[in-house]
Amino acid sequence: MDNVLLIENAHVMTSKSPLKQIQSAVVCTPDKVFVFPKKSMGHYVILHTVKTHSFFEGKSIEDGLKDVISSVSDVSELEEKLSNLLENNDQYIKDLNQAKKKHIKGFLGKKTMHIQSGMSWISFTPKGKEATKALVKFYDF
Repeated sequence: MDNVLLIENAHVMTSKSPLKQIQSAVVCTPDKVFVFPKKSMGHYVILHTVKTHSFFEGKSIEDGLKDVISSVSDVSELEEKLSNLLENNDQYIKDLNQAKKKHIKGFLGKKTMHIQSGMSWISFTPKGKEATKALVKFYDF
């Protein structure tokens, strides 16, 4: 599909857990952003925690998302499937139409997309030049 962007590797931060660094795969549609955490690392005073996430049996998150994207016929069907996989968790699903602020900013070639809805926010930075260029081209705010 032309109106879907899969970013296989991104560094994500959220307002609900600002001390966690989340390695993720991100699926972007014209109206929504879906964050699929791969590995979360929390930093506390004494303890460092690492949690590995899984959404697809026997497949990597990237391969599972590619299969889901190729199995649907339109964006609304894709958004429904992705929402169900993430159990409609608003920490990982952001509706761009409901966002108070959304922008892409960068420094030294790295770009970060920031989405704020009410008091909560999420930001992610794609890893790699090609993914960064694709994100900037996909969203023209």
